Amino acid sequence: MIPENQYIDREKSWLAFNARVLQEAGDENVPLLDRLRFLGIFSNNSDEFFRVRYSAVRRLAISGIAGEKLLGGSTSFQLLKDITTTAIRQQSESLRILSVIERELEKENIFMVDETELSEEQEAFIREFFIQKVSPALVTIILNDLAEFPLLKDTSGYLAVKMVLKATEKTVVAGFPQDESGSAICRHRNSNHHQPLCRIATGRRQAVRDVVG
Repeated sequence: MIPENQYIDREKSWLAFNARVLQEAGDENVPLLDRLRFLGIFSNNSDEFFRVRYSAVRRLAISGIAGEKLLGGSTSFQLLKDITTTAIRQQSESLRILSVIERELEKENIFMVDETELSEEQEAFIREFFIQKVSPALVTIILNDLAEFPLLKDTSGYLAVKMVLKATEKTVVAGFPQDESGSAICRHRNSNHHQPLCRIATGRRQAVRDVVG
C-alpha cells in the first residue's frame, strides 16, 4: 500500500519548479539578459499555471467539491488557499527581481520605458507598430450589447476597459495578440530594426492578478 503524502500535489510541484526558475532570475552570477529571459519564462509558466491548474482547483472549490481523490489527498479548499499564498509570494518576488534587473540594465544604457517617456520619434515608431502589428489582430467586445458574457480563449490575453463615449458608459473586453506583440519591444538606437523582448511587463505597468477573486 502506498503511504499517504508520498507525493507532492502537482499544483505545488508546478509552483516549486517555477520557484527554481525565479531563483535563476535572481542569481547575480547569471548574465543579466539571461536573468531577464528566466523572468520571462517564469511569467509564461505562471500564465499557464493560472489557465490550467489554478482555474481547475478554483472551480472545484467554488462548486463545493472537496475533490480529495482527484487532488491526491488535499481538499480543493485547502489547496486553493495554499497555492494562492505561494503564487502571491512568487509574484511579489518576481517584481522585486525585475526592479533589480531594470536598475542593472540602466547601468548598461538599456532602459524600459512607458508611454510617458517616449521621444517624438519613438512615439511615431510605437504608433506605426501598433497599426501594422497589433491593431489587425485586436479583438474588441462591447459587453453592454451582450445578453451573456462571451467565451474567452485561454491562450489569449485580455484587458477589461471602461469607456465613456458621449456621456454613455460602456464596458469593453479587448483581446490582444500575445505572440505577435509580446509585452516589450527591443529597438536599437538610431535604427529601424526591432525585435520582441521577453514577454514580461515591468512592475509599474503590470496588472497583478486578483488570484483570490
